[in-house]
Amino acid sequence: IVRPIWFGIRWLHHVDVYASRLGIRFRAGRSRPDLVGCDSRSHWAVFESKGRFSPPDAEAKRKAKVQSRRIVQVAGVAPSLCASCFAFFRKSGNSHLPQLQCRIEDPKPNGKSQEPDIFTLNTSRNELLQLYYKPFMQLFVSQQGERRENRMVWKSGELDLTLQMEVSLFEAIQRGDDTKIVSILERTNPHEISSSVSGDGMELVLGRTWTDDLLSER
Repeated sequence: IVRPIWFGIRWLHHVDVYASRLGIRFRAGRSRPDLVGCDSRSHWAVFESKGRFSPPDAEAKRKAKVQSRRIVQVAGVAPSLCASCFAFFRKSGNSHLPQLQCRIEDPKPNGKSQEPDIFTLNTSRNELLQLYYKPFMQLFVSQQGERRENRMVWKSGELDLTLQMEVSLFEAIQRGDDTKIVSILERTNPHEISSSVSGDGMELVLGRTWTDDLLSER
């Protein structure tokens, strides 16, 4: 939720998965940020993301900031955002249930990190988009995928959910046309969370087994 609402990042990829598909190898045992992504204007963002039961202490926050700065260049430019993110639980007033909170800090990237373990990602926006959409594209062209008027649809009875995408977006991805992809998605506000269509153009429709009542019974 935080990714599109606050930063307008439409596409986000796990660094290790992204790097392995690009043939990039990190030195064993060297820590690095978790996620890399970009917005419609090709502004790159790097996130170090951590989850814990209690609020982070000063040392945990310091280490996370260091990790978030270790990617100093993406596609030849310094990231516009290098954020350390913590999700944690905190007791709230007289409530017996703790609140889930999020803390985000952005140590300013400058492309000149003094950390001994720094990395660059030699890639492009189009390359990120192709890798990002690849699992969805494979679903749409599988036996369970089909075209219905102006939408590509993949439905799983076992999972009781449906994935959908505009045909125009599907075709732009197939052509590898990142400019057209961005143009199509500019019609979707990445800050709008009430819509069932997310900022990346994917629509997830959940079946009745996903209702709160049925989930609580399980």
